[in-house]
Amino acid sequence: MSAPTNKNESNMGNAYEIYALRYATMARTPQMNFLSPDPHETSAQDLDYFVWLVRGGGRNILVDTGFNADEAKVRGRKLTLNPVDALAGFGVKAEDIKD
Repeated sequence: MSAPTNKNESNMGNAYEIYALRYATMARTPQMNFLSPDPHETSAQDLDYFVWLVRGGGRNILVDTGFNADEAKVRGRKLTLNPVDALAGFGVKAEDIKD
């Protein structure tokens, strides 16, 4: 077994931490979200977008790379946080993601 790469790893053994990083949203109604919506339900049910950071075993794994501001505009989504900046909040540089 290799030496722990962070101070918590030795206590966690083979455990992984999984973080959902919300980075975008899209205003939607039930009629946009469901095949057979209740016709009386008209309240907003926004759709949020996430990338997932998995940490453990000395690795940082990114699940779903997300999209940037230009793509958000084309898709009609509101980018609330660039996924690269979300990773930086966890001390992870996007270029260091290998998995």
